[in-house]
Amino acid sequence: MERERPVHLLGFAYGATRTSALEGMRRFFGALGIEPSSVVGASATMFRFPDGSFFGVAAPDEPEDAGATGASGRIDGDASSGPDDRRIIGFRVLEVEAACAALEAAGFPIIDAHENELSRYAHVEGPDGRLYELVELLPPASAAGTGSGR
Repeated sequence: MERERPVHLLGFAYGATRTSALEGMRRFFGALGIEPSSVVGASATMFRFPDGSFFGVAAPDEPEDAGATGASGRIDGDASSGPDDRRIIGFRVLEVEAACAALEAAGFPIIDAHENELSRYAHVEGPDGRLYELVELLPPASAAGTGSGR
């Protein structure tokens, strides 16, 4: 049996969602090792990442100043309100395979996984119906391998 690897969610600047699936979001972030944090002045549930960034989850009927708003001061309703409302937020992780395994074990199936020269990444649908991305940044290509014209 393969040894279980710890998940190291590194974070991002800020994000938020408005959903009735709060308990599902707690399980989603819990699978990634992030628990809710108390934030004075925010009625939304806040999840603080190791780098100090955070993600807010507000109920659909929370006022817009609930502490889970984007730069414009607004966030959209549940993703179930329509397919055009599915925006991707990427969470940086140390190892994408370990993060995928942890989410799958918690009941969140991985939709797909990809790799390019910058990163390995996978998509998962959160309990709020939104699409989330797990991103593992790869080391930069060596100088000897660049500029070859290939």
